[in-house]
Amino acid sequence: MKTILCVFMLLVSSVILYAQPTLPPCAPTTGTGCTQWTSRTFTHVVTDGLGVSITVTVWTRVCNGVTEFIYDNATVVPRDNGKFMEDFSIYHHNFSAIRELLDMHLIEWAVNDLNATIPDCPSQTNLVKFYQANCGVWVKCSYKIDPASEQKDIGYEGNCPRYTLNGEDWVDVWKWQSCGTACCKKTYSVCRGTSPETGEYTIRILNVLKNREGACTMQGQFKDWRTNNDIPCQDGC
Repeated sequence: MKTILCVFMLLVSSVILYAQPTLPPCAPTTGTGCTQWTSRTFTHVVTDGLGVSITVTVWTRVCNGVTEFIYDNATVVPRDNGKFMEDFSIYHHNFSAIRELLDMHLIEWAVNDLNATIPDCPSQTNLVKFYQANCGVWVKCSYKIDPASEQKDIGYEGNCPRYTLNGEDWVDVWKWQSCGTACCKKTYSVCRGTSPETGEYTIRILNVLKNREGACTMQGQFKDWRTNNDIPCQDGC
């Protein structure tokens, strides 16, 4: 009987451990005057009257009085009603209307959802969001050419795309490649006051600042073939 009970307790413990949410990538694990990260899962309505909401786990902590947050694995409920929202990528830049709306709702309800303390305007404080973004790099393939071989269509205006280096003529063909990912930080300067549009007492965003935290994960793997210098990765923060 004791053996069966022990096995049952181990199984229950395994289920509980498996169900614990995992701190998302890019959540800082160090800092001065910071509390431990804590998580909360809830469903947030992001579009009034259209039945679109998001179930999300949000992690928060406080560092020297500033509330920081990060979330991952946001799920649209129901998915079909969220398809009209824009969601696209251009190179290393990703845009999601659902996530933008979620950010705005989390800030609008920061006192409840993020347990943040927001002063009345004109005093202000910061809310800090951490997130992961894609990185990209532009690399080239270079061809040495004979200028005498150039042929232009009738009506072509300007010179053919070549350049001269050390007495030789070259053409570069560029393409974009992934350069991994980067951790990003978005700082919102906020205060509480009366909205001039609606007259409601709400949280107002005064300024937004974006920064990359550290390097892209594949930085250093791309080098200029002529100089052997690193080609800098670009981030989508």
